[in-house]
Amino acid sequence: MVDLEYYQDKICIVTGGNSGIGYALCEELLKRGAVVYMAGRDPEKVKKSAEQLSDYGNQIKTLIMDVTDEKQVKDAVEDTTVRKGRLDFLFNNAGIFKPPCSLKLPPWKTGDS
Repeated sequence: MVDLEYYQDKICIVTGGNSGIGYALCEELLKRGAVVYMAGRDPEKVKKSAEQLSDYGNQIKTLIMDVTDEKQVKDAVEDTTVRKGRLDFLFNNAGIFKPPCSLKLPPWKTGDS
């Protein structure tokens, strides 16, 4: 049996929360009564997504941060903890894509001359 009140009044950060699975997670947490900090890199996208959830009033907050920057993540967690007195959940949803590096093998390894 699912406890629908488990997240009631919990403080949550959702990285990558402004779209896709992260947005759906934010919405579900809000439905269950959580205070959600929607985190993302692009201020305009985060603001627009949070506005779509404005029916939840002051339960929805925004955080601008890039998860590839350790200092930004640390500061966001510390600021949230100071502001709210605690952090109950951090959902690491943001994806990081780095294209594979280009490797050039010496000709003797590829059979080329």
